[in-house]
Amino acid sequence: MMKKLSSNIKANYALFIDQVLENEEVWALRSDDGWAQCESENYEDAAVIPFWSEQSYVKDFMAKNWQEYKVSKITLEDFFNDWLPGMDEDGILVGINWSEEYDDIEMEPLIVLDDLDIE
Repeated sequence: MMKKLSSNIKANYALFIDQVLENEEVWALRSDDGWAQCESENYEDAAVIPFWSEQSYVKDFMAKNWQEYKVSKITLEDFFNDWLPGMDEDGILVGINWSEEYDDIEMEPLIVLDDLDIE
């Protein structure tokens, strides 16, 4: 059974980590122009790429946002080895399980990398 997101940011982040490790995948939004990203709400001059730990979370989010994008799966291996290190190099933050109902979580890629610790 899918767990629900809540207003507790720490719980939502922990759920993201647990589900990504269990399912060995993350979900993001992609269009013909590339991956969905936006400006950070918390850091000046920083971009954020949002990721979700369950396909249903991203579909709920898309009901009102970024409808021109398609849901795309990324393997944990690619996320861990390519995405997070590359985002760190580019200064791009990780959006965690964004939803319409709750505050958006923005994390530094190396923190997410460390918390996933799949090695």
